[in-house]
Order: sequence, then C-alpha cells, then structure tokens
Amino acid sequence: MKHPLKEHVGSIHASVKEVIAILDALRINGEGGNVGRDLEAFIKMHEALLYSLDYDSRNYDFILHKLIDFGSQICTQSFGSGFTMNKDGFYYATPNSHYFQKKLTDVLAEEILPPIKEVDTRIREHKNFSCISYNYTDIMRRFYNRVDVASKRFFPKSLSEFEDF
Repeated sequence: MKHPLKEHVGSIHASVKEVIAILDALRINGEGGNVGRDLEAFIKMHEALLYSLDYDSRNYDFILHKLIDFGSQICTQSFGSGFTMNKDGFYYATPNSHYFQKKLTDVLAEEILPPIKEVDTRIREHKNFSCISYNYTDIMRRFYNRVDVASKRFFPKSLSEFEDF
C-alpha cells in the first residue's frame, strides 16, 4: 500500500516553492529606499505563478494581482541607476557597476529578460495554463511593453504613465 503522503509529495513541494517565492517577492517589495526593487519582486512573483500551476493552488488571483502591482511600478530606474544617454540609447554610467558602459537594451536582451522569458514559456506550455491564460497574457503584454518603453526613454515622464499597466 502506498503511503498517502507519498502521493502528494509533488503538490507539497510545488506549494512550498510557491510560498517561498511569494514571500521573497513581498520581502523584496517591502524593502524601501531602493528604486528598482519592483522588477525583482515581479520576477519572483512570476516564478511563484509557475509553481502554482503544478498543483491546485488557491493563490492565482493574489499572484496575478501582485504581478500587476509590481509591473505597474517598473520604470527606467528598475534596471539600475546612473544612466547616460547616447544617440543610440541608454548606457550604464556607474563605474563600479557590473554593467558599466554597456547598453541597456543589450543588458536586457542578454541578461535580464532571458530568465523571465524562460519562465514565461514554461507557464504558457504548462498543462494548467488555460486557467490563467486570459489574465496572464494581458499582464505579460503590458510587462514587455513597459520594459520596452522604459529602456528607450526616461520612463515615466509623469506619474500618469504609471496608470497604463
């Protein structure tokens, strides 16, 4: 006879990883004083959504709401500080930065967005994607649009631009 706990190990593991990612996202977001923490919080909450699909989670609405909340705060400074603008875009200008003198759009394409896109693909290919597909697709469309705009000009120009997420 199979032990009842062994039947649920996968679900338990997924729920623990989901909760840890949610708590990490909330912790990151709650650390005041650092502009740009919203992108890190978005990334962790996005990861939590992936874990939530692996079992019968009751946290979908909360996670999707938090993705909107964190995504709506993404701005140019979410990718770092100390940019200089050249005729072909933003460059990191902080000498001690890991990205010093690198173009922002290159850093996004090569380092920041690939892990997000990997999780995005895994979510979209998940067997349970249909239960979140409508809201998720809209959130990610807005996210990628926000990142694109914020990487090409100082964003936001005014506080009203935060309302478009």
